[in-house]
Amino acid sequence: YLTKLSHQTISYRIPGAPLPETPKPEIKTKKLPILIYHYVEINQDKKGTIRDSLNINPYVFEQQMQTLQKAGYKFIWPSELDQFMKDTSDQKYVMITFDDGYGTFYTQTYHFIKKNNVKVTNYIISDRIGYLNYMTKAQIHEILKDGLVELGSHTLTHPDLTSLSQEELKRQLSKSKVDLEKEFGVSIKSFCYPYGYYVPSIIPFVKEAGYDNAVTTKEGTIYNIDNKFEIKRFRAGYLTGDALLAKIEKDNN
Repeated sequence: YLTKLSHQTISYRIPGAPLPETPKPEIKTKKLPILIYHYVEINQDKKGTIRDSLNINPYVFEQQMQTLQKAGYKFIWPSELDQFMKDTSDQKYVMITFDDGYGTFYTQTYHFIKKNNVKVTNYIISDRIGYLNYMTKAQIHEILKDGLVELGSHTLTHPDLTSLSQEELKRQLSKSKVDLEKEFGVSIKSFCYPYGYYVPSIIPFVKEAGYDNAVTTKEGTIYNIDNKFEIKRFRAGYLTGDALLAKIEKDNN
């Protein structure tokens, strides 16, 4: 019941009534290993030293995926980060990302993704689609049919964003997103900084272009909701089994 005294309302709890629930504090950070890949292939070009440095053997990649599956990890996309943060269970999560949209993703890598039924994200350089060493439109359309690949934007031409004029920066961010959405009929909400290069002043333009998050090449396995435009990732290299799991568990950055 309520009693009014001197224009003030005093509330009383009815005996036996349950106490109001104390709001749970919002979770700001959670463990989320995000693995970076470029090439997963049998490299026939022995002169391609840079390519070799970015490459993982497909069979090693498969062992890494199986290691994570056996350890109980659930594979997610960037579009699922909000749901991930709401999950208060002990479920472990992982994200698998590919940069650049190389042709061997279709010809060599995707077989292992489909075979092991893992979700992955591929950040596409939109103006490179169909160029030598990159996937074609038809190939991207085909891999999207199975529902295992989510696309993100890696700009139009993979420039160093820190060197661009404001006008060109906006174009690289916005047009790549629009072009990918129009061609493939998907929503592009995640962005990847070319070379991992960015400065804080670029982040507002990424947000303005309509992205929900952005990944970097900064190493770490902790996702922070306040830094979702500076998401950390890491390279697993040739680690598999217990060595891979140990690297993930020990990293608290």
